[in-house]
Order: sequence, then structure tokens, then C-alpha cells
Amino acid sequence: MIRIMIVEDHHLVRQGLKALLENEPDFEVIGEAADGQEAIRLVVN
Repeated sequence: MIRIMIVEDHHLVRQGLKALLENEPDFEVIGEAADGQEAIRLVVN
């Protein structure tokens, strides 16, 4: 299983990527962030 955090500033692009990846059995979307700083905050906490 590959765990993925989606980091993208465009909400619609993030949602599209999430929808595509959730349909793949080898991927697990573990979070979403709008920028790198938010992603780091989510991973650290």
C-alpha cells in the first residue's frame, strides 16, 4: 500500500486527484493540504 498526501493549491485539482487515487487499490490518500507549510503541519501533528 502506498500512502499519499495530496498537496495542491487548487481545490478542484486536489479533489480530482483524490477521486482518481481512491479508485486505485494500491493507493491510500492520507491527507490533503493547500500548500507545503500546511502539509508539514499535518504530518508533524
